[in-house]
Amino acid sequence: MGINESLKHANTQVIQKRTIDYAFWARLDFWTLEEFAAVAVGLDPDEMRLRLSGKQMLSEGKYGHFQKVFRLILRSKNSGTLTERVPPRRGLRWLEQKGIEPPYALEREVKTYDRSVDWQLECIKQEEMFRTQIVSMETKIRALTVPQSISHDNDNVASEVHPKRLISMFKVITILAVDRGYNPNKGRSDIHSKVVSAGALMDVNIDVDTVRSVLRESAEKVPPDQRYFD
Repeated sequence: MGINESLKHANTQVIQKRTIDYAFWARLDFWTLEEFAAVAVGLDPDEMRLRLSGKQMLSEGKYGHFQKVFRLILRSKNSGTLTERVPPRRGLRWLEQKGIEPPYALEREVKTYDRSVDWQLECIKQEEMFRTQIVSMETKIRALTVPQSISHDNDNVASEVHPKRLISMFKVITILAVDRGYNPNKGRSDIHSKVVSAGALMDVNIDVDTVRSVLRESAEKVPPDQRYFD
């Protein structure tokens, strides 16, 4: 029996005994390593905590699945792949990388309540870098589309930029924009005004319509995987 088949069997047995409040665990900003291992195999972390303290008995099969996943988690933590605090979204990505299928209810709730502190802090740290890069890339692409009769200083820009380089620019713009919440499938987004505000701070004038058209063009050239928005 493979690890996923074993985990599914263990999950079924646990659900029959105790209903796990996946919505609660998905709302947490982060999981401890022990909590992560427990929810990953379909065990209630509080129930597992009692088991580890010797105050409650679980079947060896259930505990064995927990131990295997927990050992993998500890190795990833020691190698730097995971930290002591695991945001739910990061936890799901780790399980996917390891080929471990999480309980369906957990995956569904995490996608609904993904509000991890680590994710928010990372976004804050990257915001200034994002603003600078998006304005810089937009300026370069805009220069390529300006007629030569209007922009004499950039006569040779188009000929100097390789097509692959241009696609790379579109990729960077799409990645940065989607990472900050841009969804090309939705008509309204505050990212356009954010770029304009960031440009004003840098004495770079750009209007909202231009930002909108550049992001739309980038997403058309390099469309992001739609599963990202599910």
